[in-house]
Amino acid sequence: MSQLVVLGRRLWIAPEDPHLLPCVAATVRGPRCQNPVEYGQIMTVLEVQLGEAGYVNAYVAFGPDRAVAPRWLAQHCTVHDTPDAVDTDPTELRPFRLDT
Repeated sequence: MSQLVVLGRRLWIAPEDPHLLPCVAATVRGPRCQNPVEYGQIMTVLEVQLGEAGYVNAYVAFGPDRAVAPRWLAQHCTVHDTPDAVDTDPTELRPFRLDT
């Protein structure tokens, strides 16, 4: 299963299956939110060309307004997609680089 995600015309590496990526925001009571970044979203798998290095399969996350990249990169669920959300943990998506 691919751990690569295309967001904002860039390739990112998720630490696990992107369908399970958890929100990093704090709840009202304080602990980390347990919601996934997306509920029920079906991510499309695309073949992405990496220049001369070849091709990889990566998920593409599409929302109704196709403006999901900022929320995904902030790693917030729809409940915590607000400017005043406070994170308890650092985000886990990392930029993909061919040399790593």
